[in-house]
Amino acid sequence: MQGVDSENNVKKIPANPLWDTRFKSYAFADGVDDALRREFCNAESLLMQSRIVKNSRSTAAGIFRLHGRDYFIKRSNVKGLFRRLRRIGALSRAKRNALMAEELAKIDVLTPQVYLALDTRPYGLPGCSYLISECFPAPITVV
Repeated sequence: MQGVDSENNVKKIPANPLWDTRFKSYAFADGVDDALRREFCNAESLLMQSRIVKNSRSTAAGIFRLHGRDYFIKRSNVKGLFRRLRRIGALSRAKRNALMAEELAKIDVLTPQVYLALDTRPYGLPGCSYLISECFPAPITVV
C-alpha cells in the first residue's frame, strides 16, 4: 500500500494484514452522524489514503480529508504474539487515548475531539487499534 508523506512524496505504509478480521469494536463520540460513522468504519482504507505524518514500527499516522474537513488518524500496531498475549484484558491505546482526551477536556485542556476509537481482535487476540480525531490546523503554537 502507498500513502503520501508530508512532502507529498509517495511513501510505502505497511498495511495491516489482519484488518479483515470480523472481530472489531467501535466506540464513536456522541453526535457523529451516520454517514461519517459508515466512512470511519473503514479506518485502514482512510489511513492508506492519508497524508502520512508518522510511520514507525509501532505507529502509522496521517491526515485525511472527508467532506471538506481534515481528520487525524492513528493506527497503533501490536507486533508479535507475546505483545498480543500481554495486552489481553487491557485497554487498547486508542480507547485509552479517547478516555484521556475526555478527562483533559473536563479540566479545560484543549485536546482534539476524538470521533472514533476502533479495536481489532484477529483470532480473538488484541490487534491494531485506530483513533480518528479532529485535526488542528498547522502550525500549532503554544500561547
